[in-house]
Amino acid sequence: MEDDLKTFNRYWECKHNKINVYDIPEAVERELIKIAPNNIADLKLDKKMEVKGKSGKKLWDHQIEAIDKWIENEMNSIFEMATGTGKTFTALGCLNELLKKENKLICIIACPYAHLIDQWIEDVNDFGFQEDIVVAYSGNQKWKRELNDYIFDINRISTKPLFLIFV
Repeated sequence: MEDDLKTFNRYWECKHNKINVYDIPEAVERELIKIAPNNIADLKLDKKMEVKGKSGKKLWDHQIEAIDKWIENEMNSIFEMATGTGKTFTALGCLNELLKKENKLICIIACPYAHLIDQWIEDVNDFGFQEDIVVAYSGNQKWKRELNDYIFDINRISTKPLFLIFV
């Protein structure tokens, strides 16, 4: 343990010929300078967001690109995106595109955890969909009857989509 402490201190005090120690702000600045474009126009700051969706919800360029690729791939894709990069809104953007072609639709959303239900409902509403939502899980004992009623309406009169969220 003492040897480890001595080694650490040697590194920390820059007393090793192959290691440099930087303060965090300096290290971040050095890395940002390495990856920064030569010209600020290359950042395309004026095109950071575009409008999509019924509510005018704005999507990032990478989301729009994913939607375009989904369309090019005959509306069939799997999104591989990091946490927080907007998979949900990308999926809703795809649904919005599909609704331009289909007037009757049931969108099935499979949630792995119950706590994601409220997030999906909020995102569906934030995106601008004012559609009916049926949540199918043990906390909603009447979901089967609700689903049956909505399917009847879709088959007979309704032209708006139904969101069915399963847990």
